[in-house]
Formats: sequence, C-alpha cells, structure tokens
Amino acid sequence: MTYTDDEKELLAVLDRGEFEPELDQETTINAIKQMALNTTQKQKTVTVSLLENDISRLKAEAVSLGIPYQILMSSVIHQYLDRKL
Repeated sequence: MTYTDDEKELLAVLDRGEFEPELDQETTINAIKQMALNTTQKQKTVTVSLLENDISRLKAEAVSLGIPYQILMSSVIHQYLDRKL
C-alpha cells in the first residue's frame, strides 16, 4: 500500500505513542453535526459588519476547530437562537 507523506507522518506519530486526541471532542462533534444540518436546510446569504478584532478571533477559533469560520459563525447564531448559548 502506498501512503502520502501526511499519512506516513501520522503513522509515525501513532507508532511513537505521541498522538493526542482532540481535547474538546464535544465541541468538534457538535460543529460537525451542525455542518451536516446546514447542508440539508435551505440557506440564505446575509451580509454583516463586524469589528476586525472579532473577525480575527472568530477565524482563529475556527482554525483551532478545523472548520471554516463561516460555519462557526452560523453554528453560534443557531445555538443562540436555540437557547443553547
């Protein structure tokens, strides 16, 4: 079987026992669930003005979760409206 360089590195990390799972798995799982819901529901594009600092922080958080910042923003709004935030 042929592996990509990324796959080889992942296997090496696993072999060395250096793998550390996502600490906040619940947040990741919820974000993935929200992404799945977003693909099945009709969406409407909106424009919103935000402070540059808020956008930077939002993007940084999205990177740490491994999701696009637009999905994170949509998820936060959805959770707020569902009274989960």
